[in-house]
Amino acid sequence: MSGGGGGYMPEIKSNQDVDCNKLSMVTSLSSPVSHVILNTKVGDELEIQLITPASLQVFNANGELVGSLLVTQRDRIIKCINEGVKFVAIVLKINGGNCEIRIKTS
Repeated sequence: MSGGGGGYMPEIKSNQDVDCNKLSMVTSLSSPVSHVILNTKVGDELEIQLITPASLQVFNANGELVGSLLVTQRDRIIKCINEGVKFVAIVLKINGGNCEIRIKTS
């Protein structure tokens, strides 16, 4: 007799299927600009912009470049931005030149 009791397997969505407004992640800035990071504080809200078709950059309220984003969900974020969704980066921690942020919709 062959075994058989197949169990329930929930459908797992890829990151590409996540609703843009529910997309959120914690990461670190890539290539942070040192003199701008010096004036950045925990809790600051930074703006994420699509600069070229594949480049996400982060700016402070003064329009200064703070750093770049290299995240696994980059393509999904870019698709959402192209659909009109705006993203921000909230500064969670600064340790020397390392800046940890939470990416979320604004």
